[in-house]
Amino acid sequence: VCLLVVLLSYLTFPSLDPSLFASSNKIAFHSSKGSLRTPPGSPINQRTHAEKRKARLTAQKYASDPKLWAKFMLGHIYTVWFMHLPAYAASSPFKRDVLLKALKIVQHIHRDQVQCSDEVCYRILMELCGKLGHPA
Repeated sequence: VCLLVVLLSYLTFPSLDPSLFASSNKIAFHSSKGSLRTPPGSPINQRTHAEKRKARLTAQKYASDPKLWAKFMLGHIYTVWFMHLPAYAASSPFKRDVLLKALKIVQHIHRDQVQCSDEVCYRILMELCGKLGHPA
């Protein structure tokens, strides 16, 4: 097995080509069918004070055990994925498939006994099911 390592360095940040980005009218906060994305600052994807406190205490408790720390971080990764779910649903032409994928992820969370430190995942999924008219 041959391993090739390439070190890249730049003097300045390269200029970005705007044509490579998704068009802004494709993913909008307000569309004719209603808003699919959660607006910034929405309480749906924010943690309550109790959730923040619980996460901090759990992090302190699990920091000493690598296996528990990995499960703790996995829970946070799932939470971040769910926070981006409204944008993913807005950009996808197959809204129902996005919801089914999210439901499958929730099932994996329960099956693998990953403890999400908050209920953000469930709030976002319920909100999207209501907005899209597809009960999961």
